[in-house]
Amino acid sequence: MMFVTQPDRYVRVVFGGRLRSLRKFRGLTQEQVADQILVSRQWVCDVERGRTTPNAGRLRAICQLLNCSADLLLDL
Repeated sequence: MMFVTQPDRYVRVVFGGRLRSLRKFRGLTQEQVADQILVSRQWVCDVERGRTTPNAGRLRAICQLLNCSADLLLDL
């Protein structure tokens, strides 16, 4: 586990790691996720690396695509 001092950075890192794990578990590439939720592959990469987070609409699209709850991805 990566030590992170900023709480929002911690959330981004946890979210990104969970997104990556679930995406791979579902057998999807970053490109496939990006195409399905209408974003760039680079954006998906940035989210998985904890550089950015999705807004509510994109979070919902990710959850629908991966058939999971936001709680799972957000570690709630």
